[in-house]
Amino acid sequence: ESEELKGAFMQTLRTSQRDLVLKRLSRLVIQQIHTNARWNEYQPKKLKRKRTHGWIKRIRTPSGIEVIPRHMLKGKKSLSH
Repeated sequence: ESEELKGAFMQTLRTSQRDLVLKRLSRLVIQQIHTNARWNEYQPKKLKRKRTHGWIKRIRTPSGIEVIPRHMLKGKKSLSH
C-alpha cells in the first residue's frame, strides 16, 4: 500500500521535482546508515577523568569521602584517579 502511494506521489511530480525528491531521500538513507555506525564513542580525556573521579573531587563531597575508606578496605592500589 505504501509503495502504491509512493508511486502515485512520484507520478504527480515533474521530472525535475522527482529528481530532487530522490536525491534528498538518498541523502537521508546515507545519513541514517552513517549515524548507526557506533564504534568510537569512548574517547578518553585524562583531565576530564581526573576532574570527575579524582582525589580532589572525592574529598570535596561527603559521599566522596565515604568512597575512599571503602577503597582502602578493599585493598585497592589506587584510591582514586
